[in-house]
Amino acid sequence: MYIGVRVEDNKRQKRAVARLLFLILVASLLVSCSSLIKAYAGSGEEGAVSAASVRTVDVLPGDTLWSIAGEYAPDKTNLQPYISKMKKLNGLKSSSIQIGQTLLLP
Repeated sequence: MYIGVRVEDNKRQKRAVARLLFLILVASLLVSCSSLIKAYAGSGEEGAVSAASVRTVDVLPGDTLWSIAGEYAPDKTNLQPYISKMKKLNGLKSSSIQIGQTLLLP
């Protein structure tokens, strides 16, 4: 009988350890997922632009992002960051624009 009780206790210990490891795994996954979501979601404030501050311009023949930025950017503004904002605001992956395209300006 002593051996039977010992085997039973051993099974209980293994189950308890397995449950503990499972709970640690679940907790680790939750922390990892929430960290990833927070990292990729961000606060959204850096890219937020109010509707009142957005202007539009229609692309004319000969226009480039640089020429449009030079015309519409505030005085003494570094054009490279302004163009980067224009590209992000309009979902552009490159500096290529088309005649007749309407661009949002920051």
